[in-house]
This record gives sequence, C-alpha cells and structure tokens, in this order.
Amino acid sequence: MEEFICERRSTVSYRDGDIFRKYYKYAGESEIVLEEKFSNEALNNGINCPQFLGWGYSETKKMFFSEFEFIEIKTISKYLVDKSILKIALEQLTMMPTYTQGNDFRNELLEKELYSIIDYLPSDIQSEYVYLVKELFLKKNDVLIHGDYSFENIGWDDKKNTLIIFDFQNSGYGVRDWDRSYLLASIPNTYLVSTISDINIDLMKIITALKYGRGIRKKFELEERKRLYEYWWK
Repeated sequence: MEEFICERRSTVSYRDGDIFRKYYKYAGESEIVLEEKFSNEALNNGINCPQFLGWGYSETKKMFFSEFEFIEIKTISKYLVDKSILKIALEQLTMMPTYTQGNDFRNELLEKELYSIIDYLPSDIQSEYVYLVKELFLKKNDVLIHGDYSFENIGWDDKKNTLIIFDFQNSGYGVRDWDRSYLLASIPNTYLVSTISDINIDLMKIITALKYGRGIRKKFELEERKRLYEYWWK
C-alpha cells in the first residue's frame, strides 16, 4: 500500500514497500523515458543515485509514474551545509558521463526558460544577460548535467555514508560548469561559496538572474533570490 512521502511543484511521491513511486503532474512518457536514461547513465558512471526500476501510467491518478528502489535519504539544508559536504557534492560532478554521439540535449527547453524571464529582470542588466545567454549556447554540450543540481535533490545516504543524488527529470547533455554553478548559486551563504576556487562568474550571473526572474514570476523566495542576484551582478 502506498504511503505518502511528499509533494513538490511537479511531482507527488509515495513509498510502497521497497519501492519509491513518483507521480508526475505534467510530464509525459517521453520525459520519463529520458529520466530513466539519464538516471541510469549517472548510476553506471559511479554517481550514487537510486536504481530506476520502471515506469507506467496510473488510470486512478491519471498520471504517469516512475519507480525507484526505496532508499532512506536524510535532507541537507542549503542554509546549514558546510564546506565538507559542498566539496563532496562538487566532486560527484566529476563522475558525470561525457558526450557520445546520439546523446540527447535539452538546449531547446533550457533556452526557452532562460529567455522567458527577461522581462522580469531590471532593465539595466537585460542586454548583458542576453549576451551571456547567447554565449552560453555557443559552448559545447560535452557532459551530462543534472539540470536542477541543488540540495533539494541531494541528500545523505547513511548506508553508503555519502551523498545521494536524485530527480534526473531535468537532465540532458550540456555545458560542463552548469551543474557546478547551479549548486553554488543556490546556496545563501555567499561566504562559503566564495571559498570555492574557479567559479564561473558568467554562469553565476545567468543562473542567479534566472532564479531571481523565476522568483518574481512565481512570488517564491523573492528576497533571498534577489540578494543572491545582486551579489553576483554587483
């Protein structure tokens, strides 16, 4: 019998014995097939993530679902994370598979999202933002990116005594620094982030502006996102 675990903006999740079942509010078959593909690719390359078991459609709930092995995951607060945990999270990205012919890209969806928030940004940075986004899409898509690499989708696996990564539904092949910058841009402790070397400032600008624009559009975490945006665009 299903036991409710949590509800997010686009999914509802349950436990059913040793199975973790995730229902998608909006995603269809093609998106779930890609999540299976990218989740398996990450797992096969040494990333600690739950094993994808299968997917289907619930006539009762009128939603597609995917099934994973159930793993007890402890949440990690983005407000309390320390440098040792952050270092492990960044090291995980070095194991992401690199591009091989035939891999799928998510540029079209990402490009649409990046341009969709322009009107929500201050007018004095819009031109630079557009320039940075255009430059981004001239770079090689040479590594698997999670797509939403933050501590909302990174937890702690007590059994393996390491981090566990989940929710590969926004994954695809993209720019090598994207996930690294996305994680750093999601951490409110800017002092902690400043201790990390080789930060891609252009990507930090793009991502914090993206998050700020989304925050305005959705009226969500607005003060925090504005502060991070202003920090990287100063």
